[in-house]
Amino acid sequence: MQEDTETHGCQSVRKAGGLQELYACASPTVTGKMEGKVKVKMLIDSGSEMNVMSKGLWEEIQDLLPIDTDIRWTIESANSMQDKVFGVCHSLGVGIGGVEITIPVFVLSGASQQFILGRPWE
Repeated sequence: MQEDTETHGCQSVRKAGGLQELYACASPTVTGKMEGKVKVKMLIDSGSEMNVMSKGLWEEIQDLLPIDTDIRWTIESANSMQDKVFGVCHSLGVGIGGVEITIPVFVLSGASQQFILGRPWE
């Protein structure tokens, strides 16, 4: 007998004998603060090569975040789509759980999430 369950964003199947086997786990999210002022839900994505913010989020708080729009990059996302980098915030202050760090964050028009913490954050 198999029983499907969901726990903490993970899908698992309980097999005979009570063992659980994980089939899928969602990436974790945290609530962090940008520049010590703006709370935002952040996706932690250990597969992302960069930290990313949506252009829409940047537009909401652009007075707080200087941006370098001279960058001429195009990136390929996990779904093989091409996206032009609008700009980069070279030194964004990010706070999570009382820990403050400064990281570069790329601003993308087609970002799938408001904020993605990628490998440079680790």
